[in-house]
Amino acid sequence: MIAIVLALFLALAPAARASGLLATMHGDPENVRTTNPAQSYQLVRDVSIELGYDNDLLNGICVAPHVGCDTMPQAAVLAGSTFDFTAGSPHFAEVTAKLVDGMDEVIVSSVRMFTSAGALVFVYGSGCRESCQGIGSPDLSGYAIDLIRLRVIRFDLRAPASGPGLEVSSQVDWEFYGVRSNVATLHTTWGGLKLLYR
Repeated sequence: MIAIVLALFLALAPAARASGLLATMHGDPENVRTTNPAQSYQLVRDVSIELGYDNDLLNGICVAPHVGCDTMPQAAVLAGSTFDFTAGSPHFAEVTAKLVDGMDEVIVSSVRMFTSAGALVFVYGSGCRESCQGIGSPDLSGYAIDLIRLRVIRFDLRAPASGPGLEVSSQVDWEFYGVRSNVATLHTTWGGLKLLYR
C-alpha cells in the first residue's frame, strides 16, 4: 500500500519549472557631488553596489544582510554590465528570506567607493518599502528566489569641473528571478488519496 501511495505521489508531482523574472526594482537616477578633498576622485579604485535591509549607509561594508558586498574595480562598472548573485553569494539567503517574508520592509540600494587599500572614500544610496519599489505587495511572498541580478544602466564617476572631490551619475536596476513555492500536502481518506499543491 505504501509503495502504491508513493508511486502515485511521484506520478502526480509537477515537473520542475524554469526560473523566471518575478520583479524589477528600477533605481532612480542618482547625481551626487562632494567637494571634500578627502573624498577625491583620484582615490577611488574599487566599488561595491549593494542591495539590502540596512539603511545606515555610514556603517562599514556588509554590516547587515546585503548582496553585492564584494568590491569590483571601478573600471569594470560599465553601462550595460550585469552582475549575478545566487545561493553561493554572501548574504544571499538572508536577503532572499526577507524578500519573501510577507512584510513590507525598507530595502536599500547603495554604492560604496574604496581606495586601493580598502578604505571607504564615499557612499550614497536610497531606499523605500518593497511595495513602493515595485517588488510586490507587500513583497515576493509565495516565491522562491534563486537569482538576483544587478543591471548597470549608468555609472559615470569623474572629477569635478573645478575644485576637489568627485562627481558621480549612476542608475542601476535589480532583477529578481525565481519560481512559485509549491508546498505538497498529502491528504488520505477512507475512500482514497488526495494530493494538493499550493
